[in-house]
Order: sequence, then structure tokens, then C-alpha cells
Amino acid sequence: MTGQLMRPTTFYLMLLVIQYALAYLFYAIYIPFMGASNDLQRSGISVGMAEIILPFGLLFLAAMAIGLNFIAAGIFHLILKMLGGATKSYEGTYKVLCYSNCAHLLAFVPCVGSIAALIFFYIASIIGLQKVHGTETWKAAVAMILPGALCCLVLVGSFIFIAMAVSHGSSRYSD
Repeated sequence: MTGQLMRPTTFYLMLLVIQYALAYLFYAIYIPFMGASNDLQRSGISVGMAEIILPFGLLFLAAMAIGLNFIAAGIFHLILKMLGGATKSYEGTYKVLCYSNCAHLLAFVPCVGSIAALIFFYIASIIGLQKVHGTETWKAAVAMILPGALCCLVLVGSFIFIAMAVSHGSSRYSD
């Protein structure tokens, strides 16, 4: 990893550490009240064993999150390039994505945090891509929104296909 990608990756890793620490604190406070510790013990995992497994799980999640961040930046950069808006290298797109991820800290605000985090992430990413690549705002917006919109369309199409297959199969046996 070049020195130019190390700083944003380190920032993103520190951001993940803060998010995991907040999540651990949240669950440490609320698990006893939700009865989850009893469910955990009934499943055969003691609370002490869960605390041993937790760091390895967090390391795995951090590695996956960093890898997925590299892939997402590549997808966004490719779409921006296809639209003619990528005037800088992949590194610029990756930096924007890493630094825009700080918006996910808003997810810890009760009720509206997740929605606010998602909106702020997209706004920060779009503005960041526009400034870094010197492109038009609509190109940056399409590059950020298109992958998610396509995934949603595929998901909805899959549900419709499954629902139609199930209803066709159930009507076949009812005759």
C-alpha cells in the first residue's frame, strides 16, 4: 500500500475502532436488559467465551470493511470514469470514500441516526467527488447512487420472481 493510501486507510480503520467501541459499549449496557445473555447461555456459549471470540470477530469485520471500502471506491470510480467525470486517479476517489465514512458515526443517534448517517454519507461523498475530480455534481451523484439503485432493483426483481414462482407452485398443487 502506498503512502498516499495509508493515511485514509488508517483514518478509516480508526473510524471503525470508534464505531466498534461504541457498539460494544451499547451492547454491554443493553444486553442484560434485553435478556440476550440468557439466550447466549442457552445456546451453549458462555459470556466469557463470547468475550474471547469477540476480538477475533472484530478483526475479521475490520478486514472485511477495509476490503469492501477498496472495492466500493473502485466501483464508484469506474462509474465516474464511464461518465467522463474521473479526472484524478483511483486514489482520489478512495480518499473521498474513506473520509466520508465518518458520517456513519451518526448512526448511534437514536431513531434517526441511521437515516441521517446515510444521507450525510451520500452528500459528503458527492461533494467530495465533485471537488476532488473537478466534475459536475450530477456525475458524482450518479456515480454514488447508481450502484445502490441497481442493487435495490435486482433485490426487488428477485423478490417478485420468487413470489411469482411460489404462487405458481402453490396454485399448481391446489388443482
